[in-house]
Parts: sequence; C-alpha cells; structure tokens
Amino acid sequence: MVNVAAHQKTYLEFDSRRNETDEVKIKEQLELANQVASLLRHNLAQATKVEGADNLYSLRLNSEHELGDNETLRQASKLHRLKIQGTSSKAASGGCGTPSCCSA
Repeated sequence: MVNVAAHQKTYLEFDSRRNETDEVKIKEQLELANQVASLLRHNLAQATKVEGADNLYSLRLNSEHELGDNETLRQASKLHRLKIQGTSSKAASGGCGTPSCCSA
C-alpha cells in the first residue's frame, strides 16, 4: 500500500513539473529525485509475513541496503530527551536549559 502511494505521489510531482523550462529548477528537481531514489534504495526493504507465525516477517535485503547498529537512533532519542528535560528545567531556573551553561 505504501509503495503504491509513494509511486502515485512521485508521478504527480513529476507530472506537475512536466512543462518546467528553467534549467536551474530542472537540475534541482533531478538532484532531489536522485537523492530520494538513493535514500529509498539504501533504506527501504520489503518484508513478507512468514506463514504460520504470528507477527513474524522476513526481510528482503540486498547489497545496497545500509545495515547499522541503530546507534544514531539511540543518540537522537537521547538528545531529544535531553532537550525535553532542558526545556522543563529552563522554565524553573530561568536559564537556557543547556548543560554547558545553565546546569547547577
């Protein structure tokens, strides 16, 4: 379903710019399209439900997929929590809330 919606959205975006004549805008749009294609190619995987098993899926990966340990996701989550904590302490202390200048 998501794949069909993404395909339709991509088609509509390209179609809406079909008559563009500004070379700079065309190059910008092609660069964006190439970036999106690369992102999808390296980060999107197909999954199929394993027959006879509840909530178990098999991923189809290839050599282009980026495989990591999710450390960047953990760091982003930690940073988000720190920002939330900093915002609440900022209101109480009157400071900016960052540990480097306003921590007690």
